[in-house]
Formats: sequence, structure tokens, C-alpha cells
Amino acid sequence: MAGLPPEDSERVSTMKAASPRMAVVLILVLGTLVGGLVEPLSSAHWDSPIYLYQAKRFAETDLAKSFATHSRTIAAQVSERSWPESETFPASFWRFMRLGNVAILGSVAGLADDPLTGMRLAGWVYACFLAAAAAMTFLAVRDLGTVFGVPDERAHTSAAAASAILYIASPIYWYLSANFLSEIPALFVLAATLLLFLRAALAQSVVLGICAGGLAAALYGVRMDSALTALALMVPLTAALRLKAPRYFSYRVTAATALTALLGFAAYSLYFYPLTDPRLVVALRQVLAEGPRASGVAGYHAVFVAGGLLWIGAAMALVSRRSLTLTALGLVWLVLTLLPRARGFSGTIHARILADVMIPLSLLSAVGLSAGFSTRRSGIASAWRPSLIAIVAVFVLALSLERPYEWLRELPGLWRLQDVREFVVPPRYERNDYRAGELGKIAAGVYGQGPGTISGFRDRQVAFPIS
Repeated sequence: MAGLPPEDSERVSTMKAASPRMAVVLILVLGTLVGGLVEPLSSAHWDSPIYLYQAKRFAETDLAKSFATHSRTIAAQVSERSWPESETFPASFWRFMRLGNVAILGSVAGLADDPLTGMRLAGWVYACFLAAAAAMTFLAVRDLGTVFGVPDERAHTSAAAASAILYIASPIYWYLSANFLSEIPALFVLAATLLLFLRAALAQSVVLGICAGGLAAALYGVRMDSALTALALMVPLTAALRLKAPRYFSYRVTAATALTALLGFAAYSLYFYPLTDPRLVVALRQVLAEGPRASGVAGYHAVFVAGGLLWIGAAMALVSRRSLTLTALGLVWLVLTLLPRARGFSGTIHARILADVMIPLSLLSAVGLSAGFSTRRSGIASAWRPSLIAIVAVFVLALSLERPYEWLRELPGLWRLQDVREFVVPPRYERNDYRAGELGKIAAGVYGQGPGTISGFRDRQVAFPIS
């Protein structure tokens, strides 16, 4: 491998040869099954039907061209605060910020003639996005152990896989699986960008760096807010490579990644400017902050809900002395990822907005859990650690499931578990059951043209059971 000393090239080759394919397959299968078997819109955020309607517009009209044509008008609604009186905020620009998610959803669901089939197909695709994000994050965390060095690479790999499975078992994962939110494809692209950049550093490959930069540019189109998260991950990682692992740092790879991302952003802006101006995102956040207080849980509750079971290992990492470089990098990532949402912590915030904390918490969790998988551990505390992790995980899962929770709460003195549950499960008002199957039957009865036909679009079966 060009650019690496012989001993490092041998180390990277050994890592590839020992690639934990079984762990990747297990994560993908479990994640897809958990997500795909959840009925779409059965426990969904109210933004999901909004995305469905916008996706219908994308499937039947040239929505992208419409945004380009009216770009200056929509931008002025934000900068000059002149949005229509019928709206409480500049909704048109908010929809543009998630145009990539709308395009994905409309393209996938529009493949089916039957609306409910199309929605279920989209549900499986989004489940695959989530599962792939977990799998790629596992691989990225494993690569970080190779780059910066860990006491026991095998234990680190096992801990990274366990962290991915813990995330899949978390209530936040089940919740996201029932949604069509922009956070889901954004998390997929974000994890892919990080993994490709790490592989580019390991292989000293400019081509992989260009691919990572292309994905970073695509992330801006999928969900503009997530571009800040990409910066929060990539900038500290690049600095850590330069300072702590200079043999894997390459100016050529770094420049190729950054230049490709900038060129992708320029190409996107060439068509949609001024809507791509980052200052509009800041202006919109200011408008939302000054508007009526939105419903949501306290900010510190949402952080724990968004991290799910990953907090078990992350807490262990904070008190351990293993892999201090990775622990420091994970903490920097976590702080910088949360920083743009700092205003929300003084009030309320939705847990799904913080979905991208999964990546820094996965790194911290792997560091914390690695001691329990290490063959070098000694002492009673180390021997009991895996059992303790399992007990805590089962307890958290019991709190997240309705029937076990109701049974526990009936026991004397355990009614206060409701206070603990607020840190585990997304709040009930964010989990709405839209009963898509029943809506399809109602539409069939009302319009009499087969299940789910939508009024106003009788010339074509539209892949959504709402008008």
C-alpha cells in the first residue's frame, strides 16, 4: 500500500484478512428485521406524513425544478421574514433542507402501484438504511482502533459489534424504524462518509478520499443540518490523524476529500442558489427559537433517549483508562455534535433530532465495553463486567416495553420507574399510530378504485394513503 511503511501495510492487510464478516452480517440482518417488521407509521413522528405528502409531490411533479425556479422567493421568506400568513415559520425552506430525503422516499414508494405496498417497500428500504448505518459505524469504530492503537484489537472489535447490537436493541432504533424521517438516510450517508475517509487514510487512497468527499456533499442535499455533524466528525478526526497517527495522515487524501466536497456543494448551489446559503439555516433556527415553544422533552432527557443502550458502554469508557486517544476523540465528537443544538437544552427538543449522536457514542461504548471482552482482563470487577452489562441492558429493555413496564410499576415503590423511563423511551406524543392499513381500506371504500387510491390522483395509483 503506497505511502505506508512495510510494517503498517502488513498490519492493514492483516486487518482486512481478519475482517469480521459474520458480525457485519449479523448487524445487517438484525437491524433490517427489527426495522422492516415494524409497521410503517405505527409509532411515528408527525413529520413522517409530511414527508410522505412531499414525496408524493416529488413523484408526480418536478419538485426540484420548482424549488430552483422559486429559490429567491423562498430564500427571501427566511432572510426577510416574509413567509405566508398561513404558516408559522418558513415551511418551504424547511422542506428544501430535506429535499434529498423527499427524493429518496418518493422514488422508492413510487415504484409500487399499490399505495400500502409502496409504503411498506419504503419502510424496508429505510430499515436497510438504519441497519447499514449501524454496520458501517461498527466498521468505522473498528478501523479507529487499528489507526490509533488499542490494547487488544480482538476485544475492541467484539466490543464494537456488541455496541452496534445494543443500539439496535434500543427503543430509539425501534422508534426510528417506523418513520420516514430525514435523520435516517442522513445517518446512513454520514456513517458511509466516515468509513470511506478512514479506509482512504488506511490505504492512502485518493480515490476513496474522493468518494468520501462526494458523500459529504450529498449529505448536504439529504439533510442540510447534518452537514454540521459531518464537519464535527471529520475535522477532529483529521487533526487526530495528524497529531496521533501521522503515518496514516496524507495531505493528498485530505485535500481530495475536502475539494470533492466543495465541488459537490458548488454544483448543488449552481442549480439551487441562494437556497444553499448556510446563513439561511442559521436564520431559520433563529426564527424557530423566537417562535412558540415547541413540544418536546427536556434536552438532557433527549440525549439519553437518542443514545439508547450505548450509554452503558459510554459511561464505562469515562471511568476507564483504556484507549485514552479514542475516548478523547469520542468526547470531542459528542460535544461538537451536540453543540449546534445547545439552544434546545435550555428548553425542549425532540429525541430524533439527536439521532446522529449514535456515532460518537458507538466509539465511546466500544472503548468502555472492550475491557469486558479482553482476554487480558483480571480481577473480580472485570470478570463480572459482562454480566453487569447484560443485567442493565435487560432492565432498560423491560422499561421500554409496555407490558413489562406496567407489571414493574405495579410493584410496591416502583411507580417511580416512570421517571427513569423518560430517559429511555421517546415520549408518547412523538409516537403516533396513523393506522396506515385502516386508512387504505377507508380510501378504497370512499373512492372505490382499489386500496389506497387518493382523491385528485385517480389517473394514477399514488403510493401514499393520505391526501
